[in-house]
Amino acid sequence: MRRLIQYTRAGCGLCHDMDDALEAAFGDAIALEHRDVDARDDWRARYGQDVPVLLTPGGEELCRHRLDEARVRAWLAGDDRPVAART
Repeated sequence: MRRLIQYTRAGCGLCHDMDDALEAAFGDAIALEHRDVDARDDWRARYGQDVPVLLTPGGEELCRHRLDEARVRAWLAGDDRPVAART
């Protein structure tokens, strides 16, 4: 099981949509750590209303607002190169 981090906030409809899409696409293949952007000033300053954001444990952004299933699949398959280097 691989771990991903999702920056989210309470009452965020897009965040719930991404959770549902992740569950449907990957099930138990990932462990999702939710981080409430309103819990820390630095997270709120960085993401503001711009949630959800899905990151690898190393901090690489995989997608924002909507699930990019292809990017997450590539990462799960072991392609840990930065997204820009995959093209």
